[in-house]
Amino acid sequence: MSVVLLWVLAALISVALIVARYRSAIADGTWFDFTNYFLPAGLAVTDGRSPYDVDGYVYSPIIAVLVGATLGFPEPITVWTILSLGAAVGAIALFTATIWHQLRPWQRPCIAAVAVITLMWNWLTTLMLGSGQTDLYVMVALCGAGFAASRRNAVATGAGIAIAALMKTWPMIVGIWMFRRGASKRWTTLIAAFVTGSVALVVIIVIWGPEAISAWADAVLRARSQPGLIHFNVLSMGEQIFGGGKGVVSAPPTFPALAIALTIVSILVIVSALIVALLWPGDDLLSLWHVTLAVVLLLPVTHSVYLILGLPILWVRFARFMSRPRRSVNVVTLAIWILWWVASARVQWSGDTFTTMSTVGYATVMALTMIALVVSVILEARVRTRDSGVAITGA
Repeated sequence: MSVVLLWVLAALISVALIVARYRSAIADGTWFDFTNYFLPAGLAVTDGRSPYDVDGYVYSPIIAVLVGATLGFPEPITVWTILSLGAAVGAIALFTATIWHQLRPWQRPCIAAVAVITLMWNWLTTLMLGSGQTDLYVMVALCGAGFAASRRNAVATGAGIAIAALMKTWPMIVGIWMFRRGASKRWTTLIAAFVTGSVALVVIIVIWGPEAISAWADAVLRARSQPGLIHFNVLSMGEQIFGGGKGVVSAPPTFPALAIALTIVSILVIVSALIVALLWPGDDLLSLWHVTLAVVLLLPVTHSVYLILGLPILWVRFARFMSRPRRSVNVVTLAIWILWWVASARVQWSGDTFTTMSTVGYATVMALTMIALVVSVILEARVRTRDSGVAITGA
């Protein structure tokens, strides 16, 4: 009976937060990306034109087709918002299903509730929905890949990663996770990802011609530098903090030497963490999200909303804490990740985090993100060296 009550409570929390996010997105959202890029691209494809006729559209034609399917409704943004929230629910459901058998019955609704709370009671999710972005589609695709890996389904694992790349291009780099040490059915996974991506490219070529591929690549390359925005990556960290980064409010005087030094050190730290996550991955599910967050921090352009892709690491750490609450590793890592969530998702630093943000806020979020990732990667490598490459395991 207590388990049923926990599920009812989790469901009530989920409904309340999902409705709140929907209402806030519809009431307060500027829908900047949806209005300026996605919607015009959707209109272009429905008119038989290339989505890359829209200046600034950098995503695959698949997104334009999805948006085009919403144009038959009176308010396309409402449908798009519902689809985004559906992707969030799907991601949480897939994650919970992935670790279902590793949890006791009472722990399952708890981890589902924690996932809902941390994702839906989240400033970054509010920003993402308000702009009409696609990060939740990336999350659900990667959660699908993680679920498939836990079931030793190499075909679905590879397809999930390829679909994530079709949602936002850069997740194709997450494909390096398939090369982690001890990966199960590596070649089958690689072939599945390649075939899924190839089929999508063939369809694109058939509909819009081979020039659509080059236009997509050109659009992505042109968008690799967005100097007017704040970037939450290690490539920009030094300039944002010490170099008077363009978007940062009250930036200190320019210190080019410190900016360069911080950038180099930060890159080395995250690259090292990525290498460790690949050589000593430990739990497959955790290593997938370690690699994902490391890739996010190494991208040329990383908006604040991308950081929601670090949440599955917090979910895994919470699940492990529930299973073995007295283990120091579980206590330490969970505490750090909760601090990271509070700083990045709950504290609304001055500025919108897209074009302006306080230097203290930016430095705090970046420092905690890097510390949380590095600690998680190192501790996982140390305690699970013998288990590296195995499928998803318990805490």
